[in-house]
Amino acid sequence: MATAVAAAIAVPVALALSSPATGFGWPDLLFAGSVVAGSAITIEMGRFFEGGLRIGQRPHKGLSAWAIAAVIVLPLFWVLPVMVGVYAYARWRGLRVPLWKWVGSCAFLVLAALASGWTLRIGHPSESVEFPSDATGVLVVGAAILVFVAVESGLFFGAAHLCDEADELWLRRTLADPGFYLTESAVLALGAVTGLLGVTSPWFVLLLLPVFGLMQQAVLNRPLRDQAGVDAKTGLLQYERWLGLAAGQIRHQMTARPWTVLFADLDHFKQFNDRFGHLAGDRALAVVAQVLRDCLRERDLIARFGGEEFCILLPDTTTAQAAIVAERIRSTVNSATRSQAGGAVTISIGVAGVAADQSSATLDDTLDRADAALYRAKADGRDLVFVAEPAPSPTVVSSAVHAHSQFRHEALLYTGIDGFLAAVLPFVRDGLARDEPVMVAVIARRLEALRTALGADAGRVRLVDMASLGANPARIIPAWREFVDLNLASGRPIRGVGEPIWSGRSPAELIECQLHESLLNLAVAPDTPLWLLCPYDTEALPAAVISEARRSHPVLARTDKRRPSDSYAGTGHARDMFEAALPSPVGPVHEFAVDDRRLAEVPGWVALQAARAGLAADRTDNLVTALTDITRTSVNDARRAMLRSWQEGHTLIHEVRDPRVIDDPMVGRGGSTPRDIALGHAHQLCDLIQVRSGATGTIVRTHSQTTPIRDAR
Repeated sequence: MATAVAAAIAVPVALALSSPATGFGWPDLLFAGSVVAGSAITIEMGRFFEGGLRIGQRPHKGLSAWAIAAVIVLPLFWVLPVMVGVYAYARWRGLRVPLWKWVGSCAFLVLAALASGWTLRIGHPSESVEFPSDATGVLVVGAAILVFVAVESGLFFGAAHLCDEADELWLRRTLADPGFYLTESAVLALGAVTGLLGVTSPWFVLLLLPVFGLMQQAVLNRPLRDQAGVDAKTGLLQYERWLGLAAGQIRHQMTARPWTVLFADLDHFKQFNDRFGHLAGDRALAVVAQVLRDCLRERDLIARFGGEEFCILLPDTTTAQAAIVAERIRSTVNSATRSQAGGAVTISIGVAGVAADQSSATLDDTLDRADAALYRAKADGRDLVFVAEPAPSPTVVSSAVHAHSQFRHEALLYTGIDGFLAAVLPFVRDGLARDEPVMVAVIARRLEALRTALGADAGRVRLVDMASLGANPARIIPAWREFVDLNLASGRPIRGVGEPIWSGRSPAELIECQLHESLLNLAVAPDTPLWLLCPYDTEALPAAVISEARRSHPVLARTDKRRPSDSYAGTGHARDMFEAALPSPVGPVHEFAVDDRRLAEVPGWVALQAARAGLAADRTDNLVTALTDITRTSVNDARRAMLRSWQEGHTLIHEVRDPRVIDDPMVGRGGSTPRDIALGHAHQLCDLIQVRSGATGTIVRTHSQTTPIRDAR
């Protein structure tokens, strides 16, 4: 910018010094004053048409017309004092933008005018413009206009991308609009005609004043229309304009195509403003708006509904696809606001879709369904995506009545075996009556009681001993995924009962079970028709365990009653647990620093620690395999790792620590990266594995029992 300003001053001065015989007489002063006066008249016209509004940022103020007029009627160096006068008057009369931008804009127009003036003078080195008044002259003037637009646009483009993006979002959007170049060319053409008349028939310029009035109306039309339809804080559409555009798209472009509406609301935003201040709140809104733009396509329509609410139209998008998009938005908003707005903000999103065959569905009805889904996401604990029930289709009549069509994750609070059966037996029988696949994974004594109560129907239920399946809690989510994948093609909703926590779990197992319960809210897509009931015996389990169940489950159930959990912490709770520190080692710790040169020594070192602890040979082989794979992926990812070993009672613990940070708390539970695969294999080989990752790096701990594993009965 500074270079452009310097050039805009230096070049005209150099031209003036090199042409001492011309340009300083009264005629030129009169022409220069007339150009500035003409610009002043058009500026006042613009103020009149603005109706008192002061639009500091708009693509066209009509000032470039006077720059090209000046280089036609005057020697080239006059463009600098003329444009200084034009811009000074415009600023005095209220066209206010930051001074440095105003000076830069003036300099850019001076340089563009000089380039245009040299184009007009090709083959005519004298200071006056002389060319034929036939087609050749028209081509020369047209070329000068194109040069002006090219130089001006190039300079503004450079400024927009060299300056801070937040300062130049408006300019970048303007330069990306083809309408800017068309309007600017028209303004310059009018300025060129004004200059040509000024040279040949000066009094006829007065006849162009009404045309300049029309020009001001034209250049104000777009910014005034955009300002009326765009939210100033976020740059998104205002709701009223969004509603009209969305209705038009649905009416004219989406016949026999699916479409979806998202309704989103920032959670506890008033508390955010109270804590961090309203300026931080405005920054957070801008960050969220940018996240929406980044996560969505150009043809998706985004609006600020009001306050901290947003609405989005996704054309040609099914409900399932929209749920994935919504989840991506939800997860990105938290991290983006944390790093860019001074504090983390979460967002709840309601999703409502319309199938391709539902041509009678209206935007108003779909908005109502999305709003209801948003309300449900809020009620279920916030920081959630909730998918509305499908809209009724007049062309499809189904005799089946299903209890659910999206993921439901509920904590069943019961007391004793009788309370367990009183709640679980009706839940299972209702699923069987609806011909829904049902899987029950609980410990043996409750499993046998349920089998007996079901009688002949027990054969229709997949009954699994959770003490075997969930000895390592990380194996439970893959088991539910397998059951869902096996039955999803049937088109029927799916039910499950899963009891990961029972009295007698070790402290480390308990922590991992609680992490597992929170991870379920991330692992299962919102539109998966799985109703999962997780039993908690309030008589046998500590109060702290029940409290944590309330935080990890959106809904609490008691026999035949259900209500939203007031304590539900949302999907962000799983991430918080994943980033939390593990307890420090107890007792002496053996350490082994590993890099790629020492990887071959890992199996022997692990086997030695296992032998010292008295671990059985077959379990030692499994441990060596698991830790070798885990350490190898750590070294491959981070170039180094620290392997540690110690004993706590009858448990041998190994730890692999590296500086690499893992962002996905679901790592090792079905992913395809080398670390996912290594951890997934290790989960099958080891009694228990704990994975945590935060700012200081990643820790993987394996737990191996040196005595026979207890039977949970």
